[in-house]
Amino acid sequence: EVLPGLLHELVTVMEADPRIAIAGAKNVLLENPAYMWGQYGEVTWGPMLVRTIGRFAPDEHRNDPPRDVDWVIANGCLVRCEALRRVGVFDEDFWQCNEDVDWSYRARAAGYRIVYVDRAAILHKGGSSADLSHKKIFSYGYFIGRNAFMFARKHGNPFQRAKLFVMVWIGILGRITFFSLDTTKHAILGQRAFVRGMRDGLRGTLSPELITITWGETKPRVFRQNWWGRVKRWLGV
Repeated sequence: EVLPGLLHELVTVMEADPRIAIAGAKNVLLENPAYMWGQYGEVTWGPMLVRTIGRFAPDEHRNDPPRDVDWVIANGCLVRCEALRRVGVFDEDFWQCNEDVDWSYRARAAGYRIVYVDRAAILHKGGSSADLSHKKIFSYGYFIGRNAFMFARKHGNPFQRAKLFVMVWIGILGRITFFSLDTTKHAILGQRAFVRGMRDGLRGTLSPELITITWGETKPRVFRQNWWGRVKRWLGV
């Protein structure tokens, strides 16, 4: 969903400098507009090739001045026609994931600027193509892995390719460890009621709060900017 002033802010920035090939807007989280889905991106060469700045961070409405970045999120952006003619359109070999990163790199190689505009914003849900309620969903895991190395083949030097390969494996091992520990934790916590029942049986007592339970209780999504959350996002969890 487009927020007021989007086109005005993007057009104003692009008219100020003909070298700007693309201007990207801030992505505000549709389900909770107090937070951002993301602002812009950096290419880190691992463990997920890129990092999205402002990912699930509180939207402080700072209205920072436009800035040059590695790449902008192509969910809400404005592209200069001349740049499209010179650089070309998105590389269809990417299918989905990192095609905007690739285009931003190609545009910069052609002498253009890639600019993020904090004053321009859209509401973005994200992940609709991987909605588990659908019969078939888009395989993000496959394409994130594939397209990282597609990008490295096009734009990376030998050191960057080697760094990506090593960091990707660190990410894979980190995610396996995290999910293994997480499953173990839930398995242990799932036995709490049974253990308390044993205790009350030995004591001959009853815990009234455990007579009934609420099943399938939904909780609002909570976003926290702590060090553990940043580590998990870095690993791609």
